[in-house]
Amino acid sequence: MTDQQTPGAPWPPASGLPSRDRMKPAESLRWGETPFDDLGRAELLRLVQAYHLALASADSALRQVCLQDPANPFWEADGQGRRAMARADTLKTLVDGDSAEARMHIDRQFYRAAAGLLFPSLADPFHDWGVNDKGEWCAPNPGPDWGYRPVEWQDLLPESGAPK
Repeated sequence: MTDQQTPGAPWPPASGLPSRDRMKPAESLRWGETPFDDLGRAELLRLVQAYHLALASADSALRQVCLQDPANPFWEADGQGRRAMARADTLKTLVDGDSAEARMHIDRQFYRAAAGLLFPSLADPFHDWGVNDKGEWCAPNPGPDWGYRPVEWQDLLPESGAPK
């Protein structure tokens, strides 16, 4: 793994997750290697973003299921469901802290848009910014030409994000 982006790879990447052929095959790994060792900076960034988004989604689903049947041994302190939620909490706290407000801010600023870019094959109406009359996923465009415009990776960059 290198700190440099993959030669010839665009920054920001034009698409979400790195393709499977960019990963090291599991059967070829040696001690200390990971499937991600050959990925460039941009690919690693998108992969980490996708993992965090998937973790937040899985954690939300786990909590909803727990509320439906909290007496199930799966949700006891040493149950697999409770341990899975504790692992998710540990990782989310590293990024979000303990504040629900911080979690909502991160979701509004990044994951609301990134869900469609990181997982384009998984249509998710709860994370769409908007849909135009052609059915295309779009971001708000509050400038003089108010309306919607196609969402791009650049919308997620701090320097050139969507107009405020």
